[in-house]
Order: sequence, then structure tokens, then C-alpha cells
Amino acid sequence: MESRSATSSENDKSAILGKLNATVLKELKPVSLGLALLYLLFTISHYIFLRGQLQLIMTLTAAVTVFLLIIINLALHKFDIPIRSAHPIGLLIALIVLFNGILHLYLADDPLHTTNLALIVLGSGFLFLSTITYLIIVFMTGISWLFVAIGSTNQGSWFHFGFFLISSIALSTIIHVVRKRTRIEAEKTRISENYQNEKSKQLIAELQESQSKYKDLFDNANDLIQSVKPDGKFEYVNRAWEELLGYTAADRKNLTLIDIIREDNRKKCKEIFERVSRGESFKNQETVFVAKSSREIFVEGSISPQMKADQFVASRAIFRDITTRKAAEEELKRLHTELKNVNERLKEAYADIKSEKDILSKAIQDEEIGFITDSAGIITAVTDKATQLTGKSRLEILNKPLTEMFEDASRASITEAIRLGNIKNFHSVDAVLKTEKPTDFGYIVNIMRLNSLKEKQLLVILRIDTEL
Repeated sequence: MESRSATSSENDKSAILGKLNATVLKELKPVSLGLALLYLLFTISHYIFLRGQLQLIMTLTAAVTVFLLIIINLALHKFDIPIRSAHPIGLLIALIVLFNGILHLYLADDPLHTTNLALIVLGSGFLFLSTITYLIIVFMTGISWLFVAIGSTNQGSWFHFGFFLISSIALSTIIHVVRKRTRIEAEKTRISENYQNEKSKQLIAELQESQSKYKDLFDNANDLIQSVKPDGKFEYVNRAWEELLGYTAADRKNLTLIDIIREDNRKKCKEIFERVSRGESFKNQETVFVAKSSREIFVEGSISPQMKADQFVASRAIFRDITTRKAAEEELKRLHTELKNVNERLKEAYADIKSEKDILSKAIQDEEIGFITDSAGIITAVTDKATQLTGKSRLEILNKPLTEMFEDASRASITEAIRLGNIKNFHSVDAVLKTEKPTDFGYIVNIMRLNSLKEKQLLVILRIDTEL
């Protein structure tokens, strides 16, 4: 920051110096021409009014001065003189004029001609904007006058005119300082104004670029963006808003915010808009827009106020189209209700099945020859009728292989039946049960798979084979 400030200050100084030189260079054209005309007049007056050697020398000197001044004037007009040469050229002109004044003062040996030097000093104060150049002229004028005064044979009023010359130098110095400061301040003001103008142009350009970027961003956004004025009219809508709702720019001239809100949402919308106009902001607000085609569009978004000098000028809102989400939510609610009803019916059916199962279990326990085994055929439960028929107690039967409850000739078929029962859910086989009293009865062994929550089980029911 400091280096930039120092660089800027140096640039300003350089620009001011350049402007001062340019001002002097511009003024040298009329000055050189005016002095040429003046010394042309001096040439004529010297020739007419002066006598003797003074007439010849001063007339020739004035004529040469006119010639030199004209050459300088032509060069200033014809050539592109660098502005840095302004004060050196001005110094050259001043020295030519000073030479005329000193020469006239010396040859005339009259302190009255000090007035010519005073005019040169005053003119330098008005012309030069370089203090160094001005001091050179003042110094050379003072020293030259002093040499002439000291060497004069006519003492006259040299002291009086010396004081007059000093007064002229003082006045000229004041003029030089004031003029230079005035020009510098004016130039600083101009530079500052130019800087401010450039800065303003840059800021305006940046603002326009930023506005263009944001407008492009808003116009190409998928969300619905709108700005609504205090009277409810639309100040701005983006392209997605126009495409989704279908309202054109011509439609929006007579359209208000309330016009696009579904009727049952309008009261809430008015309340929110009033609160936004008082400076409040809202997020996750839902409402329903009505498109030009009368299609209802569910939206959700945020709303905020735009304030200028504490005055509400517009509301800004960004909405998302949630119509599809709303439809999915409604469908989910419907499915939830259906599932809830199905669950209730399942509970009722489960209660009915449980009741029937209990009845069936009791019937099996009381009347059937049956066993319950695990998937490997190990007995885990047995009916009373089975214990009576086999002549064994429950302790003797439980945790024993099912195959041990049958004759040796039937055990292979029972083993296969257990395997198939696990696979097919149901399998039937003929077998001979090992009973307490020998019998010729054969049995049909029905094996069914039971699916419990903990493990697979097999229900084995025996019925007498009446065909044997």
C-alpha cells in the first residue's frame, strides 16, 4: 500500500512538472512574438532618438534581438519542441532581453535605465514556473546591475534605483511564488479530478460488469427468481420464472404477486409481504403458484427485503419448484395409510391364525401320533398318543433321532424323508413304528417344515395306513 502511494506521488509530481513546462512552452510563442515586435519598435526608436556610438550599437543590438526572437518563434511553431526544453528556451529569451537591458544601462551610464531590468525581473516572475530558472535570471540581473553600478562614473541616483530594483525583485518573487503555487494547486485539483473520474468510470464499468454477470447468472438459474415492488407489481423475473409460469412481459404489466398465488394461499402471502416490507426475512416458505395455463406449481424458497435509505423498495425471492416432491410426499402418505391398514388386517389375521394354531396344536396333542424335530431330525416335542404307543416316556424320546422311533427296515426311508421335508416343505413316506407291543400296522409318515423365527423345525404326523 505504501509503495503504491509513493509511486502515485512520484507520478503526480512528474505530471505536475510536465504540465508546468507545457504551460510555459505554450506561453513562449506569444511572448517571443510580442518581444520581437517590441524590440522592432526599440530598433526604430533607438535609431531615431539615440545619437553617436550608442545609436549604432543599440540599434544593431535591438535588430539582432528581433532576428533571434523571430527565429525562436518560428522554431516553436514549426518544430515539436519537448516540454522539458520550455524553461531553457525561456531562459535564453530572458538572457537575450537582459543583455539588451544591461548593455543599454552600461553604455548610457544612467541609473534611470534600471527600469528596463526591473521590467525583465517582473516579466520573469510572471513567465517562469521553474524556481531555478527564475532565480538564475534574478541573480544574473542583480549581479549585472551591481557591476555596472560599481563601474559607473556617474554616481547619480544608483542607490535609489538599486532599492527600486530590489523592490522589483521582491514583488516579482511574490508573483512567481503565488503563480507557481496556484498552477500547482490547479494541476493537483485536475489530477485529483481526473483520478476520481477514472475511478468512477472504473467503478461504473465494474458495477455494470457485475450487474451483467449477476443478471446472466439469475437469467440462467434453474430456480425461480423474482423482485416485487411495494405495489405488488413485478420489477424483475428470471427466465426460469417466465418459462415455468408462462407469463410474458406484456402479461406482467397488469399482473400482481397476488394474481399468481393460489386462492387458499393468498391471505398468508399478503401477511408475509407486509412483514417483508417492514424489514423481515423468511426462509423455507411454501406456497402455490398458478401458471398462465392454470397449472398449479408448488414452490419453496426464501424472501428478503431490498432497502434504500431505510425505505422498502422491493422484495427479493428465490423459489424452487417442488411440485414433483409434493406429489411424491402425497403418494408416500397414501402408501403409508395403505400399509397401516394392511398392518391392521395382518394383526387381525395373525390373531385368527394363532387361535386356529392353538386349536390345531391341542387336537394334535390329544389325538395324533406326532413328533416335532429340528432340521436334523432330533426330536424336540412329542404327543401323548406317541408316548403311549411306543411305551416310552417323554424323557426317553426327547433329544433322540426320529429314526430310532421306527423299525430298522424303515430308518433309511425316514432319513430320506427328513432331508426331503427340509427341501420341499412337505413329504410323505410309509414306515413301521417301533411300538411297545408288536403290531402289523404300517403308518403313513407326513413330514412338514415349520418356519419359526429362531430355527427350522419339522412336524411329523403318523396315520395308520389303511391300505396295508
